[in-house]
Amino acid sequence: MQQRPPLARRLAIGLLWPATAAALVLVFAALAVGVALAGFAVAGIELGEVQRTLWIALLEAIGATALAPLGAWTVGAWWIAAAVRPALDARWRSLVPGVAGLAFLGFPPVGAWCFSAWHARDVADYAGTWLLVAGGVAAALLLARRLVPALAPGALGNPPISG
Repeated sequence: MQQRPPLARRLAIGLLWPATAAALVLVFAALAVGVALAGFAVAGIELGEVQRTLWIALLEAIGATALAPLGAWTVGAWWIAAAVRPALDARWRSLVPGVAGLAFLGFPPVGAWCFSAWHARDVADYAGTWLLVAGGVAAALLLARRLVPALAPGALGNPPISG
């Protein structure tokens, strides 16, 4: 039986994961804004300095009041779940639904307490935003775990279980 990684390594990995994921979220958000601006350009809509400033402010507001708090909640909750039950972190089969599930569970309180830049108009608006924000956070965290070898399954707890 293999031993758990030393505490210092687990803490370093725990800090690397959200930092990597935050960078990914920012890159994807900037890409989305770029695609939207390109769409305006293709449609013949010229954006002035004020419009560009508003797009950047919107991106910053979404990042600061929704993506960052939900990402922190998800990483913290997963850190606790992996400490209590290390097998959850040992396989992609449990890692993917676990991280996504925690992101989706975290959106209602984060949306209510932190996401002040947005207010749902109806149930469809809330559900769509929930799917986009929680799905984006889960995707960024899981992509970070997939792309960085030090974050592979088992990095936060026990080594991967084969089979």
